[in-house]
Amino acid sequence: MKRVVLSVIGGVAIPFVYSVIVGPLSTYTENDYVHQFIYVPIGWPKLILERLVPLNSFPFRDADATTLLLYIIACDVILYGFLTYAILSTLSRRKKIAASLPPKPTPFNHE
Repeated sequence: MKRVVLSVIGGVAIPFVYSVIVGPLSTYTENDYVHQFIYVPIGWPKLILERLVPLNSFPFRDADATTLLLYIIACDVILYGFLTYAILSTLSRRKKIAASLPPKPTPFNHE
């Protein structure tokens, strides 16, 4: 249960921290390729949506901005929450394997 709660928190925190750190830093460059590259970790749901829906439906109207924002947030929370859960599961398994090893044998003394 703790792992699920931590993965939801990670799903919200990772995109938020990325946006807070990288967003202001992106104003220092004028290169469009860099801006697109910076946008991908957070805006990937919109890029997928642009590929799936007909071309005449883009750009979205202003009334669709809230729906698009909620879609992006939900997809980011799901993706980064799943990644956080996978990492926490991997770390948990490693601890269980290390804990289940037999103890080291005592040295044999010839007296």
